[in-house]
Amino acid sequence: MREKPNVAADGVVVRDGGVLLIKRKTEPYKECWAIPGGMIERGETLKETCAREVFEETGLKVTPLKMLGVFDNPERDPRWVITVFFLCKVVGGNLVKQTNETEDIGFFTEEQIREMDIAFDHREMISKAILEGFE
Repeated sequence: MREKPNVAADGVVVRDGGVLLIKRKTEPYKECWAIPGGMIERGETLKETCAREVFEETGLKVTPLKMLGVFDNPERDPRWVITVFFLCKVVGGNLVKQTNETEDIGFFTEEQIREMDIAFDHREMISKAILEGFE
């Protein structure tokens, strides 16, 4: 195990009442739905990481508008990841799978999400974003 945790940034993207989710192709949580996001790279801010990861995984260009929280429970991810998540606005691009990490992508309503297998603690992130309100 690593001596220090990884740091990630995830983006909650909402459009027309649906939340953008990706279906993971890889472990952990293979075949589960997740908020797009990933690990920070040297020289990036968390907002830059969030925008890059959302684009890489979905083809959508986003602007992170507001940090919604930090998830730091060491048990939340077997890779030991601290995640900062943002409410994001779509500013361009087209919804298309962009990486070999993503099996499927789409926007889903709250009702649909209740029935889905959601990765990590992303259900809690989605709930918190919904409480904040959307565009």
